[in-house]
Amino acid sequence: MIDGSIRLLHYRGGRYQLKDVDSERFSCDFEESPIVKIYPGQGIYLLFNKGKSILIFCGFDDPLHEYLYLEQRKYMTDLGFSTSDWIVISTNLHENLNYDNWINEPWLQWQCKFDFLKYTPFEWTEDHIKYLKEKERNFNLLSFNRTNKKPREEFIKEIVSRNLWDTSLISVHWPIKGLEDCTPKALDLFSEPSVNHHPDYFLNEEDVGKDGVVTISGNIIDFSIPFELLEDVFFMANCDSLWAKREDNFLAVSEKCYKVLVSTPFILFGNTGVLRYLKREGFKTSPYMFDESYDDISDNNERFLFVMNEIEKFCQLSYDEKKEKYIKSFDNILHNQKVLLNTPDLPEIDKEDIEDRRVIHQKYFILEVLKKNRGKVGSII
Repeated sequence: MIDGSIRLLHYRGGRYQLKDVDSERFSCDFEESPIVKIYPGQGIYLLFNKGKSILIFCGFDDPLHEYLYLEQRKYMTDLGFSTSDWIVISTNLHENLNYDNWINEPWLQWQCKFDFLKYTPFEWTEDHIKYLKEKERNFNLLSFNRTNKKPREEFIKEIVSRNLWDTSLISVHWPIKGLEDCTPKALDLFSEPSVNHHPDYFLNEEDVGKDGVVTISGNIIDFSIPFELLEDVFFMANCDSLWAKREDNFLAVSEKCYKVLVSTPFILFGNTGVLRYLKREGFKTSPYMFDESYDDISDNNERFLFVMNEIEKFCQLSYDEKKEKYIKSFDNILHNQKVLLNTPDLPEIDKEDIEDRRVIHQKYFILEVLKKNRGKVGSII
């Protein structure tokens, strides 16, 4: 039973401090520690319960590497904390991470479910399904690439060199040397964060709206993939920015993965083992479209080239063969929509400020994770 309170620590003058709480023990000088490096702009909380307290370090958006955790563990020990004084809740979902105060939970899956339900009806009607199955496609693949990361730039170069650019709907927001005729190019218009907190998916009518004006809510584009794009492609190439070798014990599953799982067949540029993790959690992937043995390839370059070869192989099929594979994969999308619907709920919060709502959601998530993991934090719950 948790009947205490959970408080966010604030970073001021090189120290994490509890606002309005006089607690020198939890107001340590972290300026030169791994803490600032590991959790920039992310949540560090203190839970008070049953007369005890515990520090909670949360890697909500950026999964925590094992070597960074070990740095933090040494630092906290040197400060006089035992491992029962603090825990890590991380979105590094690798199955081999079994430290006594490390908890892996898919925060982004919870958040994606909330955002999908709030902003778009991602569980399709019979009309949606019939239309997507029957609609003639003009392009092979869809891919969003807003920030410049090495795997994304290599992907764009390969797409162009393999003569797949003109048959793809690809957004790339930065110029690439030698590809000035292609880049930057966007399906989505960039807007300043002050205008919208997620500027990824604002549709460019010049690129896509061939038959007139396309009107799509900005919120819907933030948290799903517009029908106007899904109806024109067979699959999505999802380029995650985080890569690691198998031996690194690192597994990142981004919000982009959950977005494509419930929208379209897909192929993934990401960590080794992501597909295995998703299937373990009940989702279905796209084995009818691609040879998914790339998920077991530990070498990043080898895995990247394998994925590119699978993309090219698919694009070289006849239209009827592509459509047959797409139709065969369609039930997996519907299955994934139901799996995401079964993800635990985040509460509805009547707040205009997105950051305030996010902090409240994170606190709720933390409490639910603590309840689920009583074995690791039983002394305080």
